[in-house]
Formats: sequence, structure tokens, C-alpha cells
Amino acid sequence: MATPEQPLDKIVVQYNHEHQVINLKEVLFIQAISSVVKLHLAEGASFLSSQSLKFYEEILPKDSFLKTHKSYIINTLKVKSVSQGRGGEVILTSGHKVPIATIRKPIFLKFLKS
Repeated sequence: MATPEQPLDKIVVQYNHEHQVINLKEVLFIQAISSVVKLHLAEGASFLSSQSLKFYEEILPKDSFLKTHKSYIINTLKVKSVSQGRGGEVILTSGHKVPIATIRKPIFLKFLKS
């Protein structure tokens, strides 16, 4: 659990009857798929969670996680590049391509520059 002195660095992901402790530095992006959420990790692993994307949007550190699309939250520390033009996609250090909504792109670019 995070305190003002100690920021959140791990989360516990629950799915069915299993709990998995995940280091936030390993999270590349989080994807909503139907009624579950999939957390994609740097080493190629992924975990399903029964929590909502909104839940993760609220608990994750605002200085390193940002919602880019209605179905995606990315770890901004893992951004490699952003495509030009309307909307488009974010390319992560892993090579994954994550969509970015046209309406969210200006906020996202401003966030990256700050």
C-alpha cells in the first residue's frame, strides 16, 4: 500500500481465486477486453484481472500511467515514440503498438513534454 512517503510500486492483481503481485516498473500497458482487463508486462507475460480499467486508472501513479484510449492505459516510462497525425498510436520500448484516441493525443503529448 502506498503512503505519501512511499509511492505505490506494486499492485496485487486478482483473477478468479489467484492473486499475483506485480511490480509497476514491469507493466507496459493495461488493456480492457470485454469484462476483464489484461496487464501486459515487459518480459512478455500478461495477467488477467477482474478489476475494471477505471479501477487501475484511479490507483496507478498519475506521474507514470496515462489513459490513451477508452480501452488502454500505458506506462509512460515505456514510451519509445508517438505516430504523427490524428490519433494514431504509441510505440512502446517492447515494440507493442497501443492506440491513442484523437481527443487524448494533445493531453498525452503535453504530459510527455512536462
